[in-house]
Amino acid sequence: MPARRILIVEDDLMLSEMQRDLLTRAGFEATVLGSLLDAYQRETWTGIDIAIVDLWLPPPMKGTEVMAFLASNFPAIRRVMVTADDEAPQTARDLAHVVLIKPYTGPVLIGALE
Repeated sequence: MPARRILIVEDDLMLSEMQRDLLTRAGFEATVLGSLLDAYQRETWTGIDIAIVDLWLPPPMKGTEVMAFLASNFPAIRRVMVTADDEAPQTARDLAHVVLIKPYTGPVLIGALE
């Protein structure tokens, strides 16, 4: 069975690389989005099974907008929202399959992908 493909949309480069490395070691095919603006390109999401999206991206980006784009155009992609805001807006929670509050452990992240 091929590895599930994950795309990480995160503005903290160190965090996104740590997530990618952890998920790769766990058997996933994880990639960090090279440019945040690519999040709105349909071809970016072709073949992706899971999206891990930071809620608070730098302007003009918003994690909720990326999640809404995915929900509308790629509903089969599992959407995992990550945030340091333990009171994330309800709209963000409604767009995600899972919301993880930073900091979280590797096992918690991997569990959210199932």
